Amino acid sequence: MSKTMVVGLTPEYVTYENNSSSDYASKLHSTNHGAAFITRSIMKIFDGDFIDINEEHDFNELRNKYSNCVVATASQLGPERDLSKLVNFIEKVDLKTFFLSGGVDAGGKYGINYRLHPSLIRLLDICSSNGSWIGVRGDLSAYYLHKHGYKSCVPVGCPTIYSNGLLDYDYEYPSNNENMGVPFHWAISAALINKGEKYNYIGQDIFDDELFKGNLAGSVVSKIAKVFKKPYKEISEGVMNSISSASVFPATYFDWYDLIGKQQKILSGRLHANICGLTQGVPSILVPWDMRTYELVSYLELPHVSWETLRDSDLNDVFKHVDFEGFKKRIKNCYANWISFNEENGLEVHTGKELSDLSPLVNTEWKQSARILNNITQYTNEEKYTKFKTVGDLRLMEWVSDKLGGRERL
Repeated sequence: MSKTMVVGLTPEYVTYENNSSSDYASKLHSTNHGAAFITRSIMKIFDGDFIDINEEHDFNELRNKYSNCVVATASQLGPERDLSKLVNFIEKVDLKTFFLSGGVDAGGKYGINYRLHPSLIRLLDICSSNGSWIGVRGDLSAYYLHKHGYKSCVPVGCPTIYSNGLLDYDYEYPSNNENMGVPFHWAISAALINKGEKYNYIGQDIFDDELFKGNLAGSVVSKIAKVFKKPYKEISEGVMNSISSASVFPATYFDWYDLIGKQQKILSGRLHANICGLTQGVPSILVPWDMRTYELVSYLELPHVSWETLRDSDLNDVFKHVDFEGFKKRIKNCYANWISFNEENGLEVHTGKELSDLSPLVNTEWKQSARILNNITQYTNEEKYTKFKTVGDLRLMEWVSDKLGGRERL
């Protein structure tokens, strides 16, 4: 029986301690519970074992035990993310390797305007060999890789949304906000800070960890002060005053996952906290704020509210105008597409595959996407490593999504 190895982001949250952030990045330590959620989801979906690339291994033993390898990544696609340590490990273990998570580097200053880091080119060459398909989170990331010559790349969403199989929840929510969880992010804090209320914040990454310990994270306050063009001291006081006594930073991944699942409803500044809630039947709204979140809102039709609407609206009204029905319909199509994509790659999905109520035919939206992307990206192999310019990430994402709008959707 074949067995899957999972490498990449660690399945546990790891604090910085005495090492630098760049050291943690090279080791792919998850300094965010959402990153651990990606790896945990891949392990669950493919019944895989996580193998830590930072430990010593007998590669012959690994080859005897595992038949394939799945890479767990997030926003690694860009010019600054050096995955050399991971790629060196993959080259040594020499198993058929699949890339099916992540996308364009949302945190970098370059967007999609610049070429990939050399280590990523090595990784994608491995993962696209022997006719294998590459899966990324959405249309823009797929377009980015097509522009670099990777024509076997298609949008499939994020593995986390498929971690509990086909979703079929009503997403009913209480009218009051007393038991509403608010996964913390500086952008959502900036939208809520002037409302003069306290929120049950849920921390998720290394910066939240400091904030919830009472050590005000300077980067959080600086970004909010920049948005509102107000003094640092005023914003720092506002942030601290908005944190309720029920706010918490979960110590472990499982603490975080369970806490999200216990909320009656969620207003999320964090992408993966939003998805974590939805996969557990919790009505969850995302406040998108960067290219990564906008890309998945577009592809998955995640329930969401704009930053401006949240800032200007009464909090009691926000949930009333969010489209949960559109998401419930779209996610069925995405799930069928996900199953079809993995079957084409020869990967067995171990989370529920009952699709009889969707369509008697195998869903092939991802194949249609590949054909359309090939038509709108005409770079040759010789040009695939050169820098190319765009009209701006958000406008480009809308343009690409519009071009792909002709895909058959259930």
